[in-house]
Amino acid sequence: MTKKGNELMLIGTVEPNEYINLPLHSIYTPTNELFFSVEGYTVSVVPYIWKDLQKTLEKTTLMQCNPKNIEDKEPFFIKAIGEIEQVYFELSNRHTMSSTCYNIHIRPTVILKNLLPVDIICCIQGIAADKLVKSGEHIQVPTAEPGSSSIVIRVRIKYI
Repeated sequence: MTKKGNELMLIGTVEPNEYINLPLHSIYTPTNELFFSVEGYTVSVVPYIWKDLQKTLEKTTLMQCNPKNIEDKEPFFIKAIGEIEQVYFELSNRHTMSSTCYNIHIRPTVILKNLLPVDIICCIQGIAADKLVKSGEHIQVPTAEPGSSSIVIRVRIKYI
């Protein structure tokens, strides 16, 4: 949100396994809201209100990004997990709290790990193609809403 409070502004892009430091003017807005999006989807319907972390040490929000082309895609779900990290200065014999760092981790809502000794085939609700998951591998299922979506798993067993 911008200072006007009624429009969104792109702050930056985060690559997988990377991080971004946000400029102060982008987070200190009247609503303290952060919105997220991925390519091909709209911005999240529900914002992440980072200021709520001052009340609790950790906050998790499930955010839904709707597809721009509704005919061929399911919504994309993001789990944002925020936590507070205290930053201390060690200029003397005692530690004093000087500032707080707010960390927000963006994660997929569902990660399917195949711990079986055989390959499996997954059929995910809303996705036409089946996905092969080899033994010991894992896949992210960003279109799965916890508690609502269905995943059908078929076990591939070779008989002699």
